[in-house]
Amino acid sequence: MDLDGFPATIKNMHLVAVQPSFMREMHIEALTCGFHDINAYMGLMLLLPKLESLTLHQFHGDDLFYASDVVRMDVLKNLEIRQIRPDETISVAVLLQHHLELPGVEQVTLSGMVISEADEGIFWPALAKAAPSLQCITLKQEETGYWPLTISLRSLLGLHRFPLLSELRLLGRDIGHLIQPMLEVARLRTSVTNLTLPPRNEFDGPALRAWDSVHQLARRFTVSNQQPCSMW
Repeated sequence: MDLDGFPATIKNMHLVAVQPSFMREMHIEALTCGFHDINAYMGLMLLLPKLESLTLHQFHGDDLFYASDVVRMDVLKNLEIRQIRPDETISVAVLLQHHLELPGVEQVTLSGMVISEADEGIFWPALAKAAPSLQCITLKQEETGYWPLTISLRSLLGLHRFPLLSELRLLGRDIGHLIQPMLEVARLRTSVTNLTLPPRNEFDGPALRAWDSVHQLARRFTVSNQQPCSMW
């Protein structure tokens, strides 16, 4: 584990004894929080006062319901939630709602995640409470396709909870079904002025028509057709 400002991966809480007080980026992969290690997990967050980027990858934490600690991460700017099973969305929501305060987070990436209409009334309020300064949301399809990104229009309308939201990014392949919902959200949210979409030649049919309709609104939006590199 290299703590000299480079990314680190923590698997199954085996490395919580370190004190990476100057680490700026961390990737927590395949993390399962049980009753005994949830306190270690929350304690680990306290050891990272300079952390700027955090990825929660395959996060499973049913026992978060039994935790009481709240961690405030003032320096954190980027949060990625990646490869979350449909039945684990609630665990992420509980983490955000009750255990994390992220006042400085400006960018959130949702990658390979299912937010059903049943969950949208839980997840978006939790994210809004944890990250009230959020300015940019990226919806990203995993390249393998094994973890589909599934977010309904009704769920996306939950983005009205972020008053500072100014940018929406849609990245990856096979995500044409999200263009129209994202456009509807952008139309309703006057604060949104920047959109990022994959190139036009990746779409056909209704998705292509939706792509074209976005560009007809170019006078209102700054639209990028190039897929940017990873946020971090």
